[in-house]
Amino acid sequence: MKFRSVLCILLASVLILTVFPVFALGAKIGDASLNGTLEAEDARLALRAAVGLQTLSEEAYKAADVDFSTVVDAADARSILRAAVGLEELKEPHTHAFTRVDLSNISTCKKQGEKRMYCECGEYEVAELLPLSTKHLYGELIIDKAPTCTVDGSGHYLCKDCGKRLDEVLPAHHTFTKIGVTSGSKCTVAGCEAVIPSFNAIVNDIKDGGNAYSFTTVTKSEDVSTIPEITGALAALKEIIGDEPEKSTSFSEKEYRLAAANSYYIIGENAVSDLSDSDIRSISIEQVNNVDFIDTLPYNYTTDKGATYDISDWHFMNFTPMYKITVVMNNETTDIMKTSSAVSKFDKIYAKDYNKQMSTLKTQTENELKNSFPEEFKALLGEPSVGKGKLSSDLTLIYYIDAASFKPVASYYKYGMGISMTLDFKIGGLVPTASMTMKLDSTDNSYYIFQEL
Repeated sequence: MKFRSVLCILLASVLILTVFPVFALGAKIGDASLNGTLEAEDARLALRAAVGLQTLSEEAYKAADVDFSTVVDAADARSILRAAVGLEELKEPHTHAFTRVDLSNISTCKKQGEKRMYCECGEYEVAELLPLSTKHLYGELIIDKAPTCTVDGSGHYLCKDCGKRLDEVLPAHHTFTKIGVTSGSKCTVAGCEAVIPSFNAIVNDIKDGGNAYSFTTVTKSEDVSTIPEITGALAALKEIIGDEPEKSTSFSEKEYRLAAANSYYIIGENAVSDLSDSDIRSISIEQVNNVDFIDTLPYNYTTDKGATYDISDWHFMNFTPMYKITVVMNNETTDIMKTSSAVSKFDKIYAKDYNKQMSTLKTQTENELKNSFPEEFKALLGEPSVGKGKLSSDLTLIYYIDAASFKPVASYYKYGMGISMTLDFKIGGLVPTASMTMKLDSTDNSYYIFQEL
């Protein structure tokens, strides 16, 4: 996990200052000491050369220039250090090998797409041009005549590339400006008694109302591990560790499922919505003509397992008027030093035994951090201990429903989690002489597109 990599960098930095040898990898590149091995001493020499405190021989300077920029700088020292402890592999300049296929540059009705072949370094070449698409990528619905409670309206779309027009009948629908979690709201048109169902009722119509839908789902996960805050005897190591947060983005598998009674799942659980007003911070409703999250997604993506999925059909979808319902849940915040078995508000719509899952996560995180310290490091720094920490979670639910039928069109679950944990170091077994606060923010964005069967 990200905590472990940052910890290893920190510990290796301590060894640089104490001239404590680390693992020898036997690589020539990065070997600023020219002794045939790659070790923390090489990083120390590179860093001293970068700030003008030491002059290296021409051969040593060339070996320390691991990014081949002709200038040895702190980035080279950091790379050498990471390589010395096995967190990075230093590589000689390579010849491009274009092996990974990428089809994200799709064809439109007017412009040919490209089949690109990528090298592991990020460079690519165009293998072939793709044929023009027979589909049109239409823009957002333009309303020509707004529908009323009883009379259909009309509208049209224009292709973003060629300008072709597509006319659309807009079914009659009511106007709503409010919605409740547990209660419906009346149409705002004078004299109309139509009522929109409550948010719970709309969600439960999908989850356990006996209706059947086919749907696809894509989950995009984003993680950011911040630079640790270091105080005490180790504060001087901040420069060695670097000042850039570690970021990563990944996609899960795209899934096709049949959602009938009790089988619309969110992260593996089939609980219906049982929210109350006290569980949420806000709820709002607005009329929209587009599922806006689609524009934030790629046309295709590759998962961590190497599987590639094409979701370009999402971008070619057209939508008639919808209502977008946004529910912002109250945050969950817990002391990382405590555990809770109470029922969480998230259990009512998103997960099962949420607090139990969080307790397990806290234990795993603490053990992961402590296990990052080899015994020889503990002898130098003392036994690390968790001094304090906080775990917080937030959840936003967005549902798009057809304005006329209230049937689901799409939904979006945005779940965020943040962990803050402080490690105390008791060098020599005395009072804490240094502390390091690690932070990790993670967001899971789950997107759903529905079609009623």
